Amino acid sequence: MPSARPIILCPLHVERRALLAGWTGDAIEVSCCGPGHEGIARWAGANRRLDRPVILAGLAGSLVEDHRPGDVVEVTGAVRPGAPVKETTWRLPGRLELPRVLATSSTRLVNSRPAKRALHSTLGAGVVDMESLTFVQKGLELGWQFGIVRAISDGLDDTLPPGCDRWVDHRGRVAPAAVLSSVLRSPSLVGRMREMGRLTTSAMGRLAGVLQQAFAEPGR
Repeated sequence: MPSARPIILCPLHVERRALLAGWTGDAIEVSCCGPGHEGIARWAGANRRLDRPVILAGLAGSLVEDHRPGDVVEVTGAVRPGAPVKETTWRLPGRLELPRVLATSSTRLVNSRPAKRALHSTLGAGVVDMESLTFVQKGLELGWQFGIVRAISDGLDDTLPPGCDRWVDHRGRVAPAAVLSSVLRSPSLVGRMREMGRLTTSAMGRLAGVLQQAFAEPGR
């Protein structure tokens, strides 16, 4: 594998597995860092010097009507209240014509249209996740060449099950006790979990296809 071929970094193991399942090109390195600020900070601490680009790839929630579940977007920068936009340094080739958006990050589930609308109107962000702000900050601090590509998990009017952000542990693996607790409180969640699993597989498969096309571009 050429040294210039990027590393793909997924916050969750389910994202990593789905991306690899959809990957049909040459071998690629796909790592899992764990969710949120802590996951990115831990991975950055162990990979301070990189000799090739690193691409953060995973799911995100849409803050606008334009993006539907399963769509793939390129995040060109991250924004937080009271601070200027911090931009990524690696971009997909323009021929792919993906929507380009800003991201913001939250430590809590952003799960209602009013809350999503407020984030968009206040910050101008198109998607929300748990990692982009820290990833961009670390990338700039450490001098990485880095980019972000996200697949949409929930649209502006979609809601995720309460507490689903606690279904994984700090390493990005399924937390069985938390999942079981949710199911015992609401048995109907079993069907919803299956639906979420199908969406993850489909969305990350599309994201894998986008990255394969990007890496096939001359010079990538």
